[in-house]
Amino acid sequence: MKKITLLFFLIFLKANAQSVGGYLFSQSTESYTSVSGINSTAAGDDGLQNNISIGFAFNYGGETYTTFSISTNGFIRLGNDIVNQSWVNGLSLTNNQSPMIAAFWDDHNRTTGSIQYFVSGTAPNRVLSVGWDSINIGNGGNVSATAFGSFKMSLQETSGIIEFVYGPTMNLGGGLTASIGLNDLTSFLSISPSSAIASSSNTLADNAIGSTTFLLGQKFTFTPVPQCSGTPEPGNTIASLTTICEGFPFDLSLQNQIESFGISYQWQSSTTGINYVDIADENNATLTTSQTVGTFYRCVVSCGASSNASTPVEVVMNNPSQCFCFPSYTNGKTDGDLISNVVLTGTSLSNNTGTAPVNPFYTYFSGQPNLTATLQAGYNYVLNVTVGTYQQQNVAVWIDFNDDTIFTIDERVGYTTAEIGSNETGVFTLNIPCGAAAGIHRMRIRDVYNQEAINIDPCENYGYGETEDYDVTIELPTGCQAPYGLGIGSVNSTSAELLWTAGCNQSIWDVHYTLAGGGLPSGAPTNLGVVIPFSVTGLIPFTAYEFYVRAVCSDSSTSSWSGPFSFSTLPVAVANDDCETAVALNIGTTFEENAVIGTNVGATKTIGPPNPTCAIFGFGGDVWYSVVAPPDGNLTLEVRQDPGSLFYRFWFNSIFR
Repeated sequence: MKKITLLFFLIFLKANAQSVGGYLFSQSTESYTSVSGINSTAAGDDGLQNNISIGFAFNYGGETYTTFSISTNGFIRLGNDIVNQSWVNGLSLTNNQSPMIAAFWDDHNRTTGSIQYFVSGTAPNRVLSVGWDSINIGNGGNVSATAFGSFKMSLQETSGIIEFVYGPTMNLGGGLTASIGLNDLTSFLSISPSSAIASSSNTLADNAIGSTTFLLGQKFTFTPVPQCSGTPEPGNTIASLTTICEGFPFDLSLQNQIESFGISYQWQSSTTGINYVDIADENNATLTTSQTVGTFYRCVVSCGASSNASTPVEVVMNNPSQCFCFPSYTNGKTDGDLISNVVLTGTSLSNNTGTAPVNPFYTYFSGQPNLTATLQAGYNYVLNVTVGTYQQQNVAVWIDFNDDTIFTIDERVGYTTAEIGSNETGVFTLNIPCGAAAGIHRMRIRDVYNQEAINIDPCENYGYGETEDYDVTIELPTGCQAPYGLGIGSVNSTSAELLWTAGCNQSIWDVHYTLAGGGLPSGAPTNLGVVIPFSVTGLIPFTAYEFYVRAVCSDSSTSSWSGPFSFSTLPVAVANDDCETAVALNIGTTFEENAVIGTNVGATKTIGPPNPTCAIFGFGGDVWYSVVAPPDGNLTLEVRQDPGSLFYRFWFNSIFR
């Protein structure tokens, strides 16, 4: 975020607190209790009551106020009467109601309910409370029996803390364009919903809050940040990386985070460490940048007229031989296109980074046991990549085996073959080749939205996604590796060609095939010392089988069995599959007497049957029969179906004479 005129700046302090415009914003829950005190005369649509005593001197935006005015529209104005409430209810630098405090600023109506105010406590710790209880909210100032809600604010005397608390019910009856926040004479702070959590910002104009769900039972607290004084002491400049490759981003920050209001920042750079120049538009407490030459960085921190520069840090350039390409994205993770979890089964690599849609979109993970893996050449590994909230994700993986900082196509070790859906996990195989060099190598996992994985480039710029780099250690193959990638090449009714992928330095294998469910052999396998591919014959037609394979590494060493892989033989082709080979039937006899027990197992589907064209062809195969009609033309046909067979379909070509 760039620095905004009138000292608006944003410093993230912790997960539930932000400092904007001189106030620290935080959010919590609190049971709502109505304010019980003096009943305000502000009533009706755009009703108001001016010039009410606060009961103590209240410091707001550097000014002290002793009076306030109440509007039925959910805000108070300090030290001044409320002016014409023409319907522009946005917090901004031109807001004509400032200085104001808006708990829920919209076009409300107090026809029912109450507005009350009350001062409690004793000096110097008095508190002014103002509550809008069960009034008609939103709805263009119209009265509605269903549009009502309750909320209140409090102003604390010494601390200057301001609090908003919201009731458990905030029912809407019409359009809602509410603004919530603070607006003094020179600055403003507005609150916007983000799911069930509010966030503070200095966004101009109406927030147009369309839902009150995020307000129910919530308390918003605005704590003044102390005004800076004296000369700042920023300490050392801290760089997230001090050795960098060209184009890679890195972060700069300060040793001492100064949380006083009125502090300003100006980042500077120098290639010599002597003469520094301002970095344009970089005026926050942190800076993300990149460079092409070695550079020194520092930040000049100012409080009023007093300034001090942080101790510089030098960021040097890596040797180009050590630099990988930067995998860039136009938008990156901002829509939920991201990698949330990576698990390499059977290794120590397990990295859960969550689903927050916040860049950076590239990270090089290292330094922890769960951020690396040891892999053996010649083996296959299963990679599980879980993505974020957006669908149509695709993933590809490379390992730079020759350490030349270039991910080539032959170094791609795996990729997804189908898109990964929202919050789902893609599971696919990484194939580590036998010839992979031993040692530590860089592995890149790249996720890209709506890009077929086989075409993902390891370096090219894409619109949405995330890239993660890891170091993996490759070990030379040991032991007798089990084969993998079992399958079949061809199959017919009595034979099949069996295939598999060899482990490293293997040339002979044992194969065992059996009927489906037969399992591993109790003794010798069906075939010893075979090669790839291996054909088995003498199989039973139309039958389910399975096979296993193991490597023979020496006379005394075999691998574990891989499998089973299941397959089925094809049925035997039938003779009367086509019209031209129709089986002739004799008149006056049955199928059994004709010795033509029919079946369409193994038959194919005829395309474009002959006349008569009334034949209807659907799924499955067909078989053909013919009959010659008697001289009188009378013909009775009977078709029987064995309940245990497949669907029959018979056609009879009658030849009259």
